[in-house]
Amino acid sequence: MDKLTAFPKQYFDRFRFNQQAPYFDRVKTATNNDLVSLFDDLVQALQLNTTSIHQICQEFSDIPDEKLTDVLLLDHELYVLLLPNTLCKLLEKWCSKTPLTDDESDLFGETSQLLLRLVQGSNDEPDKIDKIGTWLLNETFIGAICSCVQQIAKTGTHLSDHNLEHLNTLLEALTSFQARRKLITDNSAMLLLLESVVACLESSYYTDTFLVLRPETTMLTTSEVFLLITCTNYLKSYDGHRKTELSEKLLQIMIESYIKIYDNFIPSIEQWKHSLTRSIYCMTHLISYHDKNLNGYEEKLVDNLTQILNSTNLFRNISSIGINSEILLIEAALRILSELTLNLATLAMVREKQLNDTITKFTKVENDDITLKACQLLGSIMSDDEFKQTVDLVKVTEVVINNLKDVLNSPSAENREKVLSNLKNLVENDDIKNEIISQNALGSIIKSSTDKADDATPLQILYSIAFNANAVDQFKNDKNFLEHVREQEKSDKVDVQVAAKGIMWKLVDEAKFITEQEEKETAHLVQSQGSNTSEVNKSSPKSDDKRGSIDEHEKYDMMISYSWNEKELIYKIYDRLVKDGYRIWLDRDNMYGSIILRMAEAIENSDFILISMSSAYKKSPNCQAEAEYAYNRKRCIIPLISEENYRANGWLGFIAGSKMYVDFQQGDFDGAYDLLIKEIKRNQGKSVPPKERSKPPVEETKEKKENLTIPHPDIQAIPQLSANHDAFAEVIYEEQVAVLGKSPFPSAVGERAPARVAEDQEHAGALKRNMEEMMIHRQSLWIDVDLPQSRNYVDIEEVRNWSEENVLEFLNDFKLGEMASLCHSMDGCGLIELYSACVSSSESMYKMLNTQFVEINRRTLPIAAYFKFIGKLKQYLRKKPNEKTCIMVGKLLKIIPKYNHSVPFVDKLELKQYRDINLQ
Repeated sequence: MDKLTAFPKQYFDRFRFNQQAPYFDRVKTATNNDLVSLFDDLVQALQLNTTSIHQICQEFSDIPDEKLTDVLLLDHELYVLLLPNTLCKLLEKWCSKTPLTDDESDLFGETSQLLLRLVQGSNDEPDKIDKIGTWLLNETFIGAICSCVQQIAKTGTHLSDHNLEHLNTLLEALTSFQARRKLITDNSAMLLLLESVVACLESSYYTDTFLVLRPETTMLTTSEVFLLITCTNYLKSYDGHRKTELSEKLLQIMIESYIKIYDNFIPSIEQWKHSLTRSIYCMTHLISYHDKNLNGYEEKLVDNLTQILNSTNLFRNISSIGINSEILLIEAALRILSELTLNLATLAMVREKQLNDTITKFTKVENDDITLKACQLLGSIMSDDEFKQTVDLVKVTEVVINNLKDVLNSPSAENREKVLSNLKNLVENDDIKNEIISQNALGSIIKSSTDKADDATPLQILYSIAFNANAVDQFKNDKNFLEHVREQEKSDKVDVQVAAKGIMWKLVDEAKFITEQEEKETAHLVQSQGSNTSEVNKSSPKSDDKRGSIDEHEKYDMMISYSWNEKELIYKIYDRLVKDGYRIWLDRDNMYGSIILRMAEAIENSDFILISMSSAYKKSPNCQAEAEYAYNRKRCIIPLISEENYRANGWLGFIAGSKMYVDFQQGDFDGAYDLLIKEIKRNQGKSVPPKERSKPPVEETKEKKENLTIPHPDIQAIPQLSANHDAFAEVIYEEQVAVLGKSPFPSAVGERAPARVAEDQEHAGALKRNMEEMMIHRQSLWIDVDLPQSRNYVDIEEVRNWSEENVLEFLNDFKLGEMASLCHSMDGCGLIELYSACVSSSESMYKMLNTQFVEINRRTLPIAAYFKFIGKLKQYLRKKPNEKTCIMVGKLLKIIPKYNHSVPFVDKLELKQYRDINLQ
């Protein structure tokens, strides 16, 4: 390379900005415009060969990064000449296996380091990154890097070459660039480089390099850093549309090697030094589980991750200050275990390992990220009650909200995403949602949403919280937030669009849609009453069909509501139902867009709603929206248990209520399917499958009654049913009768058709065992509620403003302790909802509450306590007219004139009197 001639070293003196430099001029320092002038002169000098790139790079080492990365300079022609052009020539020569000279090798290192300085010195400022991108995203330059990386993946070329260090620096620079400007991740040139990097991670050189490490290793070689650290970090920084595809492919290919590496090093985990811990972390980070088969290595993976979490060597290095490889490895292990719980089979496996105590210790460490990850995992493997008793909900909520407040004004996108991801995982728990509202933290979450468009995570968090009545009021009062969400409904990003539509469904659109349905029902009712009776029988829907006039092709026998995690089981049920002639609505393609509206329409047009109950279902806001809509619209719901040993609680437990579950995790599929069909027929009128519609339903019902006698159960036949549990057994017995339409036990009296005898005997034993199991399980449930002696509730005018503590005060004050076990986690709004349901459906609500009361307390709910509860609460509620009745009557009065010519029997005077009574 030519030596500097036209520009002596002193030429740069006036551009020095480092006060330690000997030539620094304290009187006059160069401005940014001076630097632009310098860059122009240097370009001319390079073209005249009167200076060298080597000399310029050396001089630039004395200029601070903030000056070199000034926005006026970053797209200057000098950088094009210094970096992509120079590096491309060096890479092409190196890739051709022609050795670089010492000067060329030095220049390779200097230009690579300069590029890394420029990218890292941009400080996440989009304008600066964009300017770097104008010359960095050069296909020839990126292609030259790809060629070198591909050679390493295929033949191991360059792994022993000292210039690999400079390629490593280049890849670090591109990793930093990609992480700072995620919009470029799917650039065609960058995708080619990504595939080359993944090829290295899939190669035998990766595994072989890993296995030669030793636990006592304190420093990695250049080839070890490149394969085990740098390539991993590059893939980690990618967040484009092929992320899931590439991570799944890598995991499928490498899971056996990962297990081999774990097995090799885990026995010596207490002797690991930093270098090995860092390498193990980078490998562990590559494991991202997406509900795919791990070739039978699931249990081995869980065992290895468990040993990592049990390591005292790693645990003692957890600190609240800074981040080290030990912390990152523990975080990764907790994350992967949480991902594994999303699959029903691996969830059961993780629970069987009894990791509660192991995970719980991480909720008490002085590191927020580990604490939150541990809480997330516990939320997956524990019941809600266990979680509430184990985790300090107030502290955890404070931690995540304080983290959110810290990053809202931070330029670091990575920290923001991490905090929001932690919060998103935690709000799957209802108690955390309540705590967020109690701590007045909704404003910060709303701000995180409105600060950045097209960001799905904060919208998904707010969608989960939108089912809380107190949150809804705050959302509706924030006009800017509502406008923002409406705008996000039009986003090109599917996950953003879905979350935005979900929020607006709960805030506005659901009520609007229900109103439209009620108007259709009212119009249909008036029209059908005004029609000739014989015509109704021929062409109108049944009198109990509230769906209005719907085309036959839009009607369904049932709609299945499920979480994507249970799709394999649900598809099997769906295929069997279709084969038997039922018309089923099912979102089989995981569709988006107007899915909530489509779901609501399907519920309106279906006779039955099957809900697939599982942990994942309860955590899904879309599933909650479906289930609550079906419940509020009084559709016939049949709960299916799709997760082993799952017990519905919270909002899902309330909706499932005392309904008979069909458990697809107990026994064989065919047996559960038969019970499902019986439950469908029991609730039908009963809608018979199309294949059987040739036989009149009346005849089938008559035949069923003729062949059925329902004896009382022999309580003594079940050892667990002692004299103290007669009432308890009666409830269980009634549940079994409700499903079968007959007693589960053989009758001592009466006769049955011979064809029924074998069936009854076949089911009797199984149902008897089922009742025994239910007895044993239910006897283990008990809620001991400490009733407060304070009376603060009397100072609060409106019941809706009562806290959970105020509710218990009220119950204690009026000696309603029996109701405490049913209302112990209910605030004022929930209490009003319960009261409304009790008033409107007193008998059915008593049966449902009694069933839950028996499960909890092992005795029946006193009927006197139930009506005393209703009467006393009535005193504290505002005396309002029945708003719903007024609205419906008002709608009816608007609609009737349209049909006045066909409704001669309508007595307008009676309607007016009815309206006046309700409007008083």
